[in-house]
Amino acid sequence: MIARIVFGITVSFIIIVAGIAAVSACEISYYSGGPREGGWRTASGERIGPATAASFDLPLGTRVRVKTRYGSAELRVNDRGPARWTGRCLDVSRDVAGALGLTAPGHLPAELEVLR
Repeated sequence: MIARIVFGITVSFIIIVAGIAAVSACEISYYSGGPREGGWRTASGERIGPATAASFDLPLGTRVRVKTRYGSAELRVNDRGPARWTGRCLDVSRDVAGALGLTAPGHLPAELEVLR
C-alpha cells in the first residue's frame, strides 16, 4: 500500500501487481436509507443487494473482502460512491454494515482486500 498526504489528508492506494491482491486500510460506511436502500438500480444497472458495495476507485465487478474488528464479508462492487472527499473507500448495504459492526450512522476503520 502506498500512502500520500494530500492537503493534510492521508490517501491510500491499492496496488495490484501480477494479479496478486493487495490489502489497504480504509474507512467504510453504509448506504444511508432512502430509496437506495430499497433496491434502486446502481451505476452498473443492477439493484443494491446484501453482498454489494460502492466504490469510486475500484472497477465495477471487483470482488473484495472487508474485515473489521467485529467481522468480515466478501462483497462485489456494483456502484459508485462514497464521494472521494469524505475519506471513505467503500459504502456497503445496511445488513452488511451490521455484520461488520457498523450499527449507527458514521464510519468504521476496515481492512480492504481485493480478491479479483
